Amino acid sequence: MFHRRSRSQPQTLDQTRLARRRAEQQLVLALGPLHNSLSEYYTYVALPDGHNAELKVVRPKAVFKTLTKSPSNDTKGHHPLIVLFHGGGFSGGTVEYMTRPARDFALEFNAVVVSATYRLAPEHRFPTPMQDAWDTLVWLAQHAKDFGADPAAGFVVGGVSAGGTMAAVVTQLAKDRRLRPPLTGSWISIPLLLVKEIVPVRYKDEWRSTEENKDNPGLNRDTVRNIIRTLAPDVRSPLFSPFSSKTPHVGLPPTYVQAGGLDVLRDDGLILAKALRESGVPTRCDLFDDLGHAAWTIYATPYSRVRLGPKTMDGMRWLISQSRSQAP
Repeated sequence: MFHRRSRSQPQTLDQTRLARRRAEQQLVLALGPLHNSLSEYYTYVALPDGHNAELKVVRPKAVFKTLTKSPSNDTKGHHPLIVLFHGGGFSGGTVEYMTRPARDFALEFNAVVVSATYRLAPEHRFPTPMQDAWDTLVWLAQHAKDFGADPAAGFVVGGVSAGGTMAAVVTQLAKDRRLRPPLTGSWISIPLLLVKEIVPVRYKDEWRSTEENKDNPGLNRDTVRNIIRTLAPDVRSPLFSPFSSKTPHVGLPPTYVQAGGLDVLRDDGLILAKALRESGVPTRCDLFDDLGHAAWTIYATPYSRVRLGPKTMDGMRWLISQSRSQAP
């Protein structure tokens, strides 16, 4: 007697996210062993509304020795603080996502690198993900010494894709709300920052990638529209985009922007870089002509890694050097 095989049931959102977390854990394993000079651990930050946001910390082992020997937590001048936000269309991604750049930055710049999470749509629509990112940044600014970091040596926020949006948003908020200590730099990679309603008039003719790259196989126009529908943002809120701030771009810290030439979001990054330069912000921008929606993360392919890796490290090197040149 034969039994018809039942069609597999679609995964629930929780199942999909669990599968993604396991996949991202496997991608972290594929990076190889952690360098013997670094330590890596997980912790949580309690946000103002009681939510516990997961953090992954990568830092030099020397930080722990300094903390245990110095009750005053005096690590001044040694360890910059770099805060990273992951991608995933505001509805996916885990704390593992940014492990590749986190390890590289910790090793190269003797930095304390914190990869941060935020609550995801559709259960948590706008502005919750952005508010989580801001609240986490504020908490880390206040508790940097607890991690062995010294923001005076560098306080950089960064992110990729949705995380690049987060980085751009909180960089603007940090200036508008006078975060203390202030950010010294920002790394914004392949962000979603613009929709038709908020593209500044002077840049409308330059916002073309949403049409030119609308059928990109990695991230296309329809996917972006679905992301917007799922997040359900108020696009005129400064929690959605720095372009919606009352005083956008002016007075921001040095910023490094990355964009893919074949990315449907290419011009979001390029217009941001142009607006920053026009506002007098020290800005570097790398356009990877032959890449789509790709960045220096655990998802980087062998093809993209050789293009993204050196440029990303050079960009962060520039940001850290800018931080140190501003130090008293």
